[in-house]
Parts: sequence; structure tokens; C-alpha cells
Amino acid sequence: MRFVQTIEFKTSRINEFTQLMDEWLASTEGSRIPTRGLMTKDRDRADTYIQIVEFPSHEEAMENSNRADTSAFAERMSKLLDGPPVYRNLDVVRDEDF
Repeated sequence: MRFVQTIEFKTSRINEFTQLMDEWLASTEGSRIPTRGLMTKDRDRADTYIQIVEFPSHEEAMENSNRADTSAFAERMSKLLDGPPVYRNLDVVRDEDF
């Protein structure tokens, strides 16, 4: 079963965050476990973003969490945030293309 994780966070340093994402994408080329990512900005709350990351399964998401490159990314990311992120772990029960 596919698995999705959302990460809600606040940052006034979005350009640095985007640069960090680009670095992570380049460094994990060919070995990345997540299959899809979507970055969104909340229109109603300043500097608030939600990142949506899709994985093939919960097990593979947990494998990704245990990787050294993921830990290093999370540590660097936390230094760019204006508070702790909020994670949601979601099993995909239905997927529709409209």
C-alpha cells in the first residue's frame, strides 16, 4: 500500500530551504526512496508550507527515515525552520485522477 507523509512547517528562509531540497535531490539521484514530492504554500498563513512526500509503502518510508542522508537533510532542514515541523503519516486508501 502506498504511503504519504505530510510535513507542515514555518520558515522565513524558504529560498535556503529550496536550495537545500535541490542539493538533496542531486545527492540522492538514483538512490532515492520517495517516489513523488509536492511543496505547497499556505495562502492564509504567512511563511507556512506543507510538503507532501509519497513512498511505495510505509516500510520503505521507514527505511528512508533510517538513511544517513535523510538524517543529515532533516538536521539541516530544522535549522531553517521557525519552529518544529508537524508530521502526518498517511496510508493511501484511494487515489483518483480528476
